Amino acid sequence: MKREVWSWRPAWRAIPPGMLTLLLTPRATDETERMAAAAHGRGLLVVQPATWALPALDASRVLIYGGELFVAFACQELGLPLPIVDPSWLPSLPIELTRRRIEATNLGRVRGRAGPLFVKPVQEKTFAAAVYSSGAALPALPDDEPVYVSEPVRFLREYRCFLDRGTCRTGSLYAVDGRPVAVGAADAGFADAGFADAARVAEAAWSALPTLPEAVVIDVGLLAEWEFAEGELAEWEFAEGELAEGELAVVEPNSIAESALYGADPDVVLELIASLFGHDLGSGR
Repeated sequence: MKREVWSWRPAWRAIPPGMLTLLLTPRATDETERMAAAAHGRGLLVVQPATWALPALDASRVLIYGGELFVAFACQELGLPLPIVDPSWLPSLPIELTRRRIEATNLGRVRGRAGPLFVKPVQEKTFAAAVYSSGAALPALPDDEPVYVSEPVRFLREYRCFLDRGTCRTGSLYAVDGRPVAVGAADAGFADAGFADAARVAEAAWSALPTLPEAVVIDVGLLAEWEFAEGELAEWEFAEGELAEGELAVVEPNSIAESALYGADPDVVLELIASLFGHDLGSGR
């Protein structure tokens, strides 16, 4: 029997009341198809609107999956609390888990710094997270824009770990030397030679500072030393416990509702998204 994803349009038909519903971003991808299949397998209704105009939904029975902007929009429209990751968590982690100094600051305080330095917006993707030659090379945005700043590092391999109360339930390799892997290449998940070690680092990070949501993504990377270009001045001096080539380090945390699956098990991810929005798929609540 063919699975049905409801592409809602005004004056079409009403959403059945009381049904637990997975609301997907309008942008159809392989990942939304996988999440829709997992939801159908659990008896959920799947709604993927044709535009950002949302149908009438019972907010108490909705799970949301999509990009950062769509999740924020849908939560606002439905009056749901936005699942966010504590922005102070990453820079507060012990250096043994990050292997680099990470500072939470703003663009105004970074503009006068020498480089190279890695700068990333804290919440919304207002500019490209990248290594900048100096603070002067940063985009012309308000000085109060919150950012993370760290010494530049290179990750040889990066792993996405989906955690449930500090235990990694699923995940996979998602990037090699900064380039995203194809879904097929990530399908090994737990079978990947480095994933088990990455999962242990993610679990240790969640436990070391348990201020993240119970259901959350933590990305972990295998470090390589940054290669400074000729003429670049490295202002960073590495202390004991910091950058060590071949070590695993926490890259960043992310909200499960906004995180790409790569090779993770969509059925497990659906369970975690459900718990994020206050539902237990095991009990049907």
